[in-house]
Amino acid sequence: MTVRFSSIHAALGVTGTLDYDLVLKAIDDKVAEDERLDWKRELSTDGDETAKDVAAFANSRGGLLVYGVAEERSTGRAATAMPVSLAEGEQRRIRAWLSTRINPMVSGVEFLALPQPGSASQGFLVISVPESPDAPHGIGKDNTLGFPYRVGTQTFWMREFDLDRAYRERFARQASQETRLAELIDHVADQVDVHSGCWLVGAAHPSVPVPSTTPAPDRDATVATLQHALQLGVNIAPASNRRAEVIRALDNNALNPRVGLRRWVAATQTNRTPEGLSDQVHIELHHDGSTVLATRLDGWYRDSIKGKCCVPDYMVTGFAVDLVALVQSTAEASGFTGHTLLRVDLLRSDESPFALIAPDRHGGNFTQPFWTRDVRRFIPAVTVAPRTDVVDQMRAIARAIATDVVSQFGYPGQDLQW
Repeated sequence: MTVRFSSIHAALGVTGTLDYDLVLKAIDDKVAEDERLDWKRELSTDGDETAKDVAAFANSRGGLLVYGVAEERSTGRAATAMPVSLAEGEQRRIRAWLSTRINPMVSGVEFLALPQPGSASQGFLVISVPESPDAPHGIGKDNTLGFPYRVGTQTFWMREFDLDRAYRERFARQASQETRLAELIDHVADQVDVHSGCWLVGAAHPSVPVPSTTPAPDRDATVATLQHALQLGVNIAPASNRRAEVIRALDNNALNPRVGLRRWVAATQTNRTPEGLSDQVHIELHHDGSTVLATRLDGWYRDSIKGKCCVPDYMVTGFAVDLVALVQSTAEASGFTGHTLLRVDLLRSDESPFALIAPDRHGGNFTQPFWTRDVRRFIPAVTVAPRTDVVDQMRAIARAIATDVVSQFGYPGQDLQW
C-alpha cells in the first residue's frame, strides 16, 4: 500500500510516495494537524479511542493517523519524532479493535509501516482511512452507540439531525453510483459495434471520485496504468487456455491511447471483417477514476450455437480478472484508498438468448452443458471492490464477479477453472 496524496504532501508542496523521510521533513517544517491529519505520539492502548479516531475520519473526508510523532499541544504542529513499534502483532491488535468496535465496518483502511533507517522494527505507523460511502459509522454498542465526525482538528458527536443528513447522503451516494455505472454501460454501447455480436462489458466507479481539480493523467501515465493492469492480471490468475487475457489483446494499441472527453480510450482497431472483429477490446480510463472494459465475445472461440449469443466460460474468468486488475491499477495510480462499485453486463443487438459454453468432457469442442439454461434477460452483476495490494483479495473479488455471471446460467462458480 502506498500513499501519494495527503495533507502532508499538500503542506510540504511535494508529490511522490509517503515515506519515512517525508514524515521527518513534515516534523522539521512543523506541519500542523488538520481535518485529514492527526499526529499520535505513541501507539494507543485504548481500543475505543482508536475506533473513534478512525470512524471520525471515515464519517468526514478521510485522513491519516500517524503514530510516532509528538505534536505541540497548543498548536497541533509536529514537534518530535518518537518512533513506535512496527510489530505485526501491534497492527493486528488495532485491526481487531476496528473490526469489532465500528459499525458498519470501514472498508479500505490501510496500514503503512515506515521503518527508520537501520531498524525494521521501529518507525512511523500510518493508518490511512478513506472517506467512506457507508457513513455514518458508529462506535460502541447497545444504548452507548455514538457517531463521531471531524471538523478541523476536533472530533464531535453527531446529533439526531446530523444522523438524518448522513443517512440521506449515504442513500443518495449509492443511487448516484448505480446511475453512474448505468451511464457508463450505456455510453460504451454507443461506442462499440453491438450489432457485430455479443459484448461483455464492465464498468467501475470509485466511492469518492478523483476531484476535478486534480491534474488529469497524461498519455505516459495511462500507458503505465494499462501495463500495470496487465501484470496484475497475470499475478491474479496466470495466463492459460482456461483464461483469456482481454487487456493483452489490445497489443500495441495499449501504447497509444486516444484522448476522449475527460478520459483516455484504448481500443483495438478493426477493419470490420470477421477476422478484424476477433478479440475486439475497448477500454476507457476516466479522469474521475471510473473505468470501462468491454470485449466482443465472438471471435474468441471457434464453436457457436446458431441463434444464441455464446458466452465462453474462460472469457468470463479472464474478463473478471482483467477488470479487477484494471480497477486496482487505476486506484493505485490515483492514490485512491476507498472502494469501488463494479458492474458487469452482457450486451446484444437482438433478442437472441445468451448461452454459456464450455469444453466438452474431452476438452475439445465448446458446447453448452446440458444442465445449464439459456438466459434471455441477464441481470447485471454488481459487487464492491476495496482498494488492496493483496493478490489473494483481488482473486477473491474476480471469483465473486465470475460466479455472479455464470450462476445465472445454472453453472456452478466452483466449476470455473483459473
